[in-house]
Amino acid sequence: FHTAAARPALTGVSQSHRIWREGGRLAQISSTHRPPIGTTYSFALNEKASVTLSFARRVSGRMVAGKCVALSHKNAKRRKCKRNVRVGELSLDGHAATNKVRFQGRISRKHRLPLGGYVLTILASNSAGSARKSLSFTIVK
Repeated sequence: FHTAAARPALTGVSQSHRIWREGGRLAQISSTHRPPIGTTYSFALNEKASVTLSFARRVSGRMVAGKCVALSHKNAKRRKCKRNVRVGELSLDGHAATNKVRFQGRISRKHRLPLGGYVLTILASNSAGSARKSLSFTIVK
C-alpha cells in the first residue's frame, strides 16, 4: 500500500547563532546534541524531502533602473544598495520530523565561505511540490 507524497511543509526554521566563526568541517545532518562550532540550522519537515541549502553573499551594489547591480565606474555615483550573489549550495536528504544541520562555513572539501554577511535559503522539495524559507547570518573572524 503506497500513499502519494504530500507537498513538504517547512516549519520551525531557525539557527543557533546568527553571528559565528568558521570551522573546518563539512556540513552534515546531526544526530547528537553537542554544542555547535559555527551554527546549527534546524527545520521540521512533514514529509521526507530533498533539501537544498543555497548560500548568497550580501554585497554592495548601486541602484540602476530600479535594480541593484554590481558597482562599476559608470554607476559609482548612484545610490548604494545590497544585493545577493549566489556563492554555493549543499544538497541533503531531509527526513520527516526535525532536521539539524551543523554548519561551520564549508560548502565542500575545497570551498569555504569567506567572512561576511549571507542569506541562506532552505528549499525542501519532493514529487508533490516544494517549500522555501530564508535566514541571514554573518561569519566573523
